[in-house]
Amino acid sequence: MDAAGMTFADSAFLNVLLTFNRSNRLRVARPARQLLRVLELTGADQVLDIRPTVDDAVAP
Repeated sequence: MDAAGMTFADSAFLNVLLTFNRSNRLRVARPARQLLRVLELTGADQVLDIRPTVDDAVAP
């Protein structure tokens, strides 16, 4: 998922990401600074596969 333009994430959005990640391999690419901070504060950055670029996210 290219998250470069996402600057807001609430608990519902985090729940969707984490639920999807349980049954699929979700890679979050280029998260905006605000989103990355939310992921760090909630510990979701330890669960989700966060990549610095879209190319990194789609690489095998």
